[in-house]
Amino acid sequence: MTTVTIPNGTPATAKNGDCGCHSRPESCCRLECLTAPRFFCGQLLTDQDMTALVDWTRDKLRLARYRHGWGVVCGLDVRCDPKSRSSLIVSPGYAVSCCGDDIVVCKDAPVDLSNWCKPLPDRCAGFKIPPPTGTVKVGCVEMPASELRILDVSIGYKEKKAAPTTALGRGSCGQTASCEYTRTNESYTISVVQGVESSDPVQAAADAWLANYKKCLDVIDQFMTRFAKYNPKAETALDEVRTWLLNWLDSHMLNDFCFVRDCICGATAAPDEQTLARWLFWIVQDCRNALAACDCYACTSSEGVPLARVWLRAQQDGPCRVLRVDPYPPFRRDLSPQCWPAPLGFINLGRLLWHRLGDACEIASRLGVKVNDTNVSKFELPPTLAELKARLDCNPIINCGSEVILQYYDTGNFDYRVVGFCGERFRQQPAGTDQPAANTRDDLTRLPNIGTGRQETLYQNNITTYKQISAMSAQELSKIFPTLADQPIADILAEAKSLSQP
Repeated sequence: MTTVTIPNGTPATAKNGDCGCHSRPESCCRLECLTAPRFFCGQLLTDQDMTALVDWTRDKLRLARYRHGWGVVCGLDVRCDPKSRSSLIVSPGYAVSCCGDDIVVCKDAPVDLSNWCKPLPDRCAGFKIPPPTGTVKVGCVEMPASELRILDVSIGYKEKKAAPTTALGRGSCGQTASCEYTRTNESYTISVVQGVESSDPVQAAADAWLANYKKCLDVIDQFMTRFAKYNPKAETALDEVRTWLLNWLDSHMLNDFCFVRDCICGATAAPDEQTLARWLFWIVQDCRNALAACDCYACTSSEGVPLARVWLRAQQDGPCRVLRVDPYPPFRRDLSPQCWPAPLGFINLGRLLWHRLGDACEIASRLGVKVNDTNVSKFELPPTLAELKARLDCNPIINCGSEVILQYYDTGNFDYRVVGFCGERFRQQPAGTDQPAANTRDDLTRLPNIGTGRQETLYQNNITTYKQISAMSAQELSKIFPTLADQPIADILAEAKSLSQP
C-alpha cells in the first residue's frame, strides 16, 4: 500500500495512547463505557486530569457515528489536477472516520500518483507469471493492459503534535522531557491502494451479509442430513433428536426465543415432523433476528473513508497520466449507517425482520418500499422440513422499486411479526361469506378506514357488498387487512351491518 501524507499530517494513532504514567492500547474503534472526570475545590490538577477531560470529550463526540454513520459529509471531491497529468486534487470538505474522528480538509489537497507510474513489483517473480496481455479501453483511450493502473483513494484521520514549550515542573510519573508539545493538530492522510477491476466493496459487504443470513438455514440442512430416515416411533428417537438439538443450541446461542430449549427438554414423546418444523423455525428465526439487529460496529484505525477510484495510464515510453476519476458510490462512501448493506440499486429489508407488521410498514415507507394490505402474506408453518426450508429460503435484498411480498407470522392475539419477503397474495375466500352476483358491487369506500385501495382488495377477494362484510368475523377481516388494529376492524363491521340493513 502506498500512503500519501499531505503536509501537516503525519502518521499517528487515532487515539493518544500515552496517558500520563501508563500507556494503554488503542481502543477508539469499539464501543466503550465512558468515565467523565470530576473536579472539586482544592483539587491539585495534573496533566492526567486534563488529558482525561480531553479524552472524555472526544469519546463523547465520537458516539455520533452510531447515530448517523460514517463517511463523507460534504465536499472532498476528487478531480484531475490541471497542472499535473499524474496528480489528483481533493477539494476541501468534511468526513467522519469509521472511528468517529472528524476529518477536515481546509484547502485543495494535491495527491501525486507518479510512484504508481513505475513498473509494479512482481511479488510472484519466482513463479514467472506473465504480465497482463491484450488491450483495454478507458473512455476513448485504448492501451496495452500492462499500462493500466486501477487505484482506490481514501482519506483517514491523523494527528501531529505541535507548539513545543519548555517543561517547568516535574510530573508525578518522573522527570519530564526538556521540551513538551502543548497542542495536537488534527490532520489527515490520503491513501492510495491498488484496486481490482470490477470489484465493488458495497456488493462484497452485501454478499457477506446475505451469506450469513442464509447460513441460519444450516440447522435445517444438517438436521435433515443427520435424520434422513427419522422415525418418531423408534424407541431412541426422542433422546437422539433431543441430544442433537441441544448440542446445536449449546454451540449456537439463542438470543430471543429462549423457550425453544424448554420445548425440546419438556417433550415427552418423539416429535413428529410438523413439531420439528416448528422448533427449527424458531431456531432459524432467532438466528436471523440476531443478524438483522444493528449492533455497534468496530473497525481498525487504518480504515479510511473511500473517496474515489482512479484509472491511471503508466506508459513505459511516455507520460504518466490520469485517465478517469469515479468519485461516486460504490467507490465513495457518503455518510451512512453501518448496518444492512445492499448493492447499488437494492434495498436490504433485513431491518424489518420480526418487527410488528404496522411498524414494518412505516419503516418500509421511509425506504420507498410499498407495503399495503394487497402485498402481505401470512406465513403458515408447513408440515415438512423440506417445505420449511423452501419457504424460509428467500432473499431479503430486493431491487429498488420492486413490489415486495411481506410474510408475517401470527404469534397469537393478532401479534403479527415479519419473517420474510416472499410469498403469495391473500386470495382465500373467507368462510361464511355468500357469493354475490357478478354485477353486485356496493360502494365500500363509505365504510370507515376503507379507501379505494382497500376497496379494490376486497373486490379481488370477491367481497363486494356490505352484507358480505357484516357476516364476517373480526378475525376473518383482519386476515385481509392485517395492518388494521382491532378498533378500526370493529368500526368497519359495525358500519357494514348498518348499511346492509334495508
